[in-house]
Amino acid sequence: MATRHQLLRQHLPSLILVADFNFVRSIYKAKQLRYVAAFTLLELIVTLVIIGVLAAAAAPIFLSPQSFASNAARDEMLSALRHAQQRAMADSTKTVRFITTATSYSITVDTTPILQPDFKSSYPQNFTNNVTVSPATTLNYAALGTTTATTFTFSGGEQICVESTGYAYAC
Repeated sequence: MATRHQLLRQHLPSLILVADFNFVRSIYKAKQLRYVAAFTLLELIVTLVIIGVLAAAAAPIFLSPQSFASNAARDEMLSALRHAQQRAMADSTKTVRFITTATSYSITVDTTPILQPDFKSSYPQNFTNNVTVSPATTLNYAALGTTTATTFTFSGGEQICVESTGYAYAC
């Protein structure tokens, strides 16, 4: 029977060969993964250029304080229009009016200004940052929430459309 030393001597070259093959194969796989999982410098530069162009084009839209103020005024007035319609439908015995001027809006119930939904102040609500709206008009809401169809236009170009059903939306 062969001794351990003889067996090791006999099979050592094949063990070293297998170990070398596994080592080479692992290096090859590592190189393949490295090339697959990375971006090239050109791809990164092109991406940064595209982001820069988009940012330069979008910056005036987002950085204009007049645009923000006009959007905020539109959203507040839209909420108030919907609130007026809900008040008219909730109590059909009272007359609900939505009154606009060039620089403010108000909701009245039987000629009395109501509290705003936050219960901290009453109407009229003035627009900020020189925002104006046209036309200056009065919408009378009926018991079913219907009113006169109209379109309000803000100084920033935003619009609110009110249908004869009383539905108000940004248009």
